[in-house]
Amino acid sequence: MTPWVLLVLLKKLTSKKLEVVSLQEVQLYLAVAHAITKDYLEPVNTVKNMQELLDVNYLWIENEDNDEQEWEKETPKGYEEQAFVGYYYYSYRLLQEAVPIFSTITARNNEASECLAELLTLLQQPDN
Repeated sequence: MTPWVLLVLLKKLTSKKLEVVSLQEVQLYLAVAHAITKDYLEPVNTVKNMQELLDVNYLWIENEDNDEQEWEKETPKGYEEQAFVGYYYYSYRLLQEAVPIFSTITARNNEASECLAELLTLLQQPDN
């Protein structure tokens, strides 16, 4: 999941009645948080901002016919370290920004409280 999809989902989350947020939705955010390891949390290892990930230098080629040629290169577009780490880093930053929302949901949604507690624990890792 790219940080842009996460951004849209989190914006929609803010407009929902928090009591009706589904367990599956919370599990999605939890799965994203679990995928992000400490290796992806150093801002020095990524691009300057999320928008830079849309630079043509980091995007996959549109013509899939030449996809195999791209993989024969040492590092295909979109897999350079700065871009690759950036997807995780900015997703984590977005989840951290949503901590107040997740905390509020915890107080109003018993069904997802266990998953939310785990999510909040993951997001309370020391800020890098």
